[in-house]
Amino acid sequence: GIAGHKNIDFFVTDHLGRYLVFSDAGRTGRWPNNLLDEYNLRETWRQWVVQRDPRLYTDIGRDNVLALQRVSISSPTSSFGATYLVVGGIGSLADVESIAMAFRNQLAGLSIGLGAFLALSLALSTAYLTRPLAILTRIAEHIAEGHRDVIFPQLPIDEIGRLADVMRRMLDALRISAKNEEQASLGRMATMIAHDIRNALSSVKMNLQILAGRSATAHDQENCRIALNQIAYMENALDDMLAFAQPDELRLDWMDVGEAIKTTMISMLPEITRKSIRIINGEGSSSTKLPKLLGDRTKLIRTLQNLIANAVQAMPTGGTLKITADATLYDSAPAVEVVVADNGQGVPPELIDRVFEPFFTTRSKGTGLGLAIVQRIVQAHGGKVTLVPRDGGGTEARLVLPVTRP
Repeated sequence: GIAGHKNIDFFVTDHLGRYLVFSDAGRTGRWPNNLLDEYNLRETWRQWVVQRDPRLYTDIGRDNVLALQRVSISSPTSSFGATYLVVGGIGSLADVESIAMAFRNQLAGLSIGLGAFLALSLALSTAYLTRPLAILTRIAEHIAEGHRDVIFPQLPIDEIGRLADVMRRMLDALRISAKNEEQASLGRMATMIAHDIRNALSSVKMNLQILAGRSATAHDQENCRIALNQIAYMENALDDMLAFAQPDELRLDWMDVGEAIKTTMISMLPEITRKSIRIINGEGSSSTKLPKLLGDRTKLIRTLQNLIANAVQAMPTGGTLKITADATLYDSAPAVEVVVADNGQGVPPELIDRVFEPFFTTRSKGTGLGLAIVQRIVQAHGGKVTLVPRDGGGTEARLVLPVTRP
């Protein structure tokens, strides 16, 4: 730096200007006597001593500059008065300016380097912070275009992550809303079609019944019977469509679940007997009597009929149908659990979560509304219904109904 520059001399004097240290003495052998006499500074020195500023800069001719700094070595309150040393340097103005220019260049280089580092750091930080926002912006654009199959990336748990979670919940709500709107439209259309078809079927059914009564040949009567069975199948399908499209309000009353099971079994007995299905019926493993529950008897009987009909259809060549009922708890409240189990064909595990979707079916015949209606009725009673594959083959439908609705 400056201290090593060959054209600048440094020195230390006492308060009277007498040299104590002189950097040029070892190199040239010259030891000046007094700073004040050598550079004619006595008048300037006296003015500088009484000033508060401890620094002094002055030109001393031939484009040289002198810089001085007072350094106190005793307390001003001492009885001996203020004593100080003077540290200074002498050099040409060109040398000082060249050194100052070098310092300025170094400072400019350091500033440029530091600025470039800060700019790079800022760019990287901005890219790191704005990348998740750019991803969320693209996702929002896809959602606005009508896409619902958007996959959200894994984001850190911070404000942006919480924003992504809110957008994910919003997309789920949009999916549910679109699904509900679609189902509502299908329901309105199904209601209109079902009413028109039911009116036409009523006329056809009445005429077939009249024709079967007047026909004298067994062949004609068999044809009428087949046609009437098909009309009955179509009427059941229309009933499912109307029940799903226009669900009635529950008519609640205290009911006996065991009695409802027996009534359902009697209504389903012809179909069960025709397929040679063995029935195991009981109240399960509970040692206490089943409690009565507050429910809609007609709708719950229909629910049991749908579950038993699914079990019967899963055993086209015969099998075992087991129905049990037990007292249990649901959300820490008294409830009744009804289990309908079969050893039939079962439901593939990959489809078990879709069986309650409207219009979804694994069979060639049927509307796919039976289990959707079952789930709707059970949920209206405050309960739940689940389908579980059995280890030995078949399916187990578990129906849990609280004694009273929450």
